[in-house]
Amino acid sequence: MENKYTPIDCNLYDVLEAMATQRKEISLRYTGDQGPLQIKTRISDLVTRNKEEYLITSKKEEIRLDRILAIDDIDFSGKFC
Repeated sequence: MENKYTPIDCNLYDVLEAMATQRKEISLRYTGDQGPLQIKTRISDLVTRNKEEYLITSKKEEIRLDRILAIDDIDFSGKFC
């Protein structure tokens, strides 16, 4: 069972929106089901479903925003609203 969602800091959400708009390739580190993962991708979309926010990658992977550890050199870990 997935942990309860914790919204990320609003400033970090703004950074994600800007990266999605720019279609910039990013290095994304996040906590997967089996532990930390790192991928190169583009942000295709940001969506909210059942009060949880997700990043959709260019390959249609869905990553819950509170599982993101870092994007490029921006540390997301522990930065919540």
